[in-house]
Amino acid sequence: MPKLQSIRTGILNISSKGIQVFPRIKTPEIPPSYEIAQNKISTGVEGMDEMFEGGIPKGTATLIAGGAGTGKTGTSNRQSHQGACVN
Repeated sequence: MPKLQSIRTGILNISSKGIQVFPRIKTPEIPPSYEIAQNKISTGVEGMDEMFEGGIPKGTATLIAGGAGTGKTGTSNRQSHQGACVN
């Protein structure tokens, strides 16, 4: 008889021992509260810091989007450098 290989997905596990079903993780009805940090980190670009009212709030994730040649990579590199120097 051929050996049954274990197959595992995020939902169930099928093996020679049988099928094991995992419950879905439910989203909490009331999301946890979140407070934005008051201290900010400079983007390294004066005009952008003005747009962010002094920089990007520390400890947050910020999406930088735009077309080709708009400065996304340069801004990301400056921000990473700034964060490495401050910390």
